[in-house]
Amino acid sequence: MLDGFDAGLYGFVLVAALTDLIVPALSGIGLLFAFLPVLGFFTNGVFALYTIWLPELFPSALRGLGSGFAFSAGRLLGAVGPSLVGLLVATVGGGYPRAIAIVSLIYVLGLPTIALARETSAEKLRA
Repeated sequence: MLDGFDAGLYGFVLVAALTDLIVPALSGIGLLFAFLPVLGFFTNGVFALYTIWLPELFPSALRGLGSGFAFSAGRLLGAVGPSLVGLLVATVGGGYPRAIAIVSLIYVLGLPTIALARETSAEKLRA
């Protein structure tokens, strides 16, 4: 059963994945722009949970290094996203909605990864 941070992460990732199914079906740039706040809330909302969850996975001596590495690695990978969207718009066709949906398939990889992490909400924070 999911509880604590796992439930929150699964919820955000699932809704983000569902919004990615909706984006390609939108007709017109106006609908896309109207829907982008919903997409942005759920795709970026995951990072709010990371700031609480990631540091608890590491012992105190490594907490700064571990969470800093995790945040920075995510930023480096995230920097590729806008360029990849542009490349997909130019090569795959279907415009921005299809390109955004393709890039957002990364969330499919995130779901099983959440299950691999230790649940820390019921644990006392280690010193």
